[in-house]
Amino acid sequence: MDPKGTDFGDSEAAKTLILKLLNIIESQAQFNEELQNENQSLKDEINRLKGEKGKLKFPPKTAEKEDDIPSLKAERKKNWRKSAKKSRIKIDRMEYRRVNRKILPPDAENKGYRSVVVQNIKFTTDNVEYKLERFYSHAETKLYEAELPEGVHGEFEDDLKAFVVYLYYACRVTEKQIR
Repeated sequence: MDPKGTDFGDSEAAKTLILKLLNIIESQAQFNEELQNENQSLKDEINRLKGEKGKLKFPPKTAEKEDDIPSLKAERKKNWRKSAKKSRIKIDRMEYRRVNRKILPPDAENKGYRSVVVQNIKFTTDNVEYKLERFYSHAETKLYEAELPEGVHGEFEDDLKAFVVYLYYACRVTEKQIR
């Protein structure tokens, strides 16, 4: 594509050149947009790692339905406040977890237990409060604590997590309704 060698008097050659240039411009614009999107996602990731928020993404506007009655919307909206959950959780069983005595130094003294409530569901609740035995070594200034059983990570077991995901995606049940 050499503009010096192109005969601009020939309309077919000029038309071909213009089409090629338009294709190049279009591909460059698309490439530029992809780079901008990638740049924004990288900026959002940097901000997330810093503990900040990324650029807000707004859903596209849709026309409101005419049959919605504003008074019903106001009636449905309730003031929500976060409240403590431990007082509302029914404990079904309690397990005491002990520190492996082989890892304790001779001067370690028992400091009681730390309570961890792990929630699970079996269509009957199965909430377990683990009492993790604790020892403190003055010589090592270190706290020794019993471990949670294998497979227990966080405060919700895998069965409950899978059930909530199923309700949310397969049954279209909102988070507010899953309580």
